[in-house]
Amino acid sequence: MELKELEQKYQAGVKIIRERGYYPRLLDEAHYLIKYIDSHFFLELFSENLFCDIRGVFGSFVRQDLKKVYTDMKNNPTIPIGFYLEQKYMNLVILQKCASNIRYQVKSLIRLRKVKELSFKSRFFTEVSRKMEGEIQENYKLLERNYKVYFRERFSRKPSSEDKISLKCVDETAELYDKQFLQVFNRFLSLSQAINFVREVFSHYLEIEIRNHLATVFYERQDKLERVIDYFINDLKRNFIHTMSRHLRKGRSFEWIRTGFQQFIDSERFEMLLRRVILQTLSIIRRNNSQNGITNLKK
Repeated sequence: MELKELEQKYQAGVKIIRERGYYPRLLDEAHYLIKYIDSHFFLELFSENLFCDIRGVFGSFVRQDLKKVYTDMKNNPTIPIGFYLEQKYMNLVILQKCASNIRYQVKSLIRLRKVKELSFKSRFFTEVSRKMEGEIQENYKLLERNYKVYFRERFSRKPSSEDKISLKCVDETAELYDKQFLQVFNRFLSLSQAINFVREVFSHYLEIEIRNHLATVFYERQDKLERVIDYFINDLKRNFIHTMSRHLRKGRSFEWIRTGFQQFIDSERFEMLLRRVILQTLSIIRRNNSQNGITNLKK
């Protein structure tokens, strides 16, 4: 969501931020804090996200796709294994597309815990936070006083007899309620919108920064990334199918095979293999980008 859209979404919050003179400094401070995050942080996040996606999807591939292949192989033993090796499997197709889709990766990274838990040292935001907490406390005290006024006036009136009610009675109750509570509620709502606006401003700038850093991978060396990821996924797929076929001929049940595959996917060996492939790929891309930068400077 763009900044103008955020301003429109949180109009009441933006209004009180402007009234207190915080608005320009708030945007500059948020932008400054995020702009100087080390680029390696974002590439490490990308690497971690790829790792989690591939590990998770191969678990689904085993449980869903391989189960169907196992059943089909068992019922149709004359079909050559090459038929299954060359087939497209939906889980893996989606993985291949998502791994090389910058929009998907940016949206995934912005939701990661490491991004949510990023901490920034800022005297400005600390001071603004203190002042907002002071306003919340004052509003609460006002609400508490108005609460007492409301019930004192409400129950000091002559009670209606025989459970009767009139439009006049409802009008008086509504007027008293709005007078004592509505203004305070609107203050709380404005503060809530202000807090949410700040939260979304940080997310907005973080998303821009993540996209800018990933762009060096996706727009300059996307073909390299796609080739490596596709090769790794297809190679792993073929190994899984060959292994399953071998165990099927030995009379193993699918549950036995599935358990073995899942143990391998969860193992340290698989993690080391997968992380090595991802890190080597990103290292080559970063090295090529650095060399291209030096070449361009010489020109």
